[in-house]
Amino acid sequence: MSLKGGMKTLAEIRTSIEFSHSGTLSKLVDHLIIAGLVKKQYLWSFKTAKPLKQSLYRICDPFIRFYLRVIEPSQSKIDLGAFDNMTLSQLPGYEAHMGLQLEYLLLQNRLFLLKAIGISPGDVVCDGPYRQMKTKKISGCQIDYLVQTTTKNLYVCEFKFKRREIFPDIIDAMKTKLKALQVPKGYAVVPVLFHIGGVAPSVDTSGFFYRVIDIADFLEDV
Repeated sequence: MSLKGGMKTLAEIRTSIEFSHSGTLSKLVDHLIIAGLVKKQYLWSFKTAKPLKQSLYRICDPFIRFYLRVIEPSQSKIDLGAFDNMTLSQLPGYEAHMGLQLEYLLLQNRLFLLKAIGISPGDVVCDGPYRQMKTKKISGCQIDYLVQTTTKNLYVCEFKFKRREIFPDIIDAMKTKLKALQVPKGYAVVPVLFHIGGVAPSVDTSGFFYRVIDIADFLEDV
């Protein structure tokens, strides 16, 4: 399925599966949404807080996502017993998949995300995964989770799931993303890091991130 690698717009889904331009694909995706297998994430305008024409779609059923990313690519070998003496973590693509599973687990618990950042739900104008589409004049960028508040703050959250320590290059990567993001005049951008696996002391003490949140502690309350 087109969405097994992550979120896509309807146009990107159509291109990836080479589907003809018609209203049929939209109806099929709507059926998947009603069935609880796919979720539609509206993108919005920072200035007006109104939905944009394009939206993102993602698989929201954990088992379907696991099957498409981990089981299906190795199905023939599994049928032949190639993995009989192996654990799930040894299957190809398992670690990358678990990163996606954790990301979607967090997105399904937005109240816990807001609490960890220190934002009251009543102060939220819009929130969710966000993508700025690339044009001839604007660079594209994707944000794991973005919160726009009534105080004109944009909390740009990065999710990092690594077994090893996260190094200071995460700061440079975030600066590049923030530079690309088109922020209206009068708005403040607030970077936040959610991590698992630990961060280098220089990241924690740099003062760049408003909050550095350990997901292992966070998941205890989810």
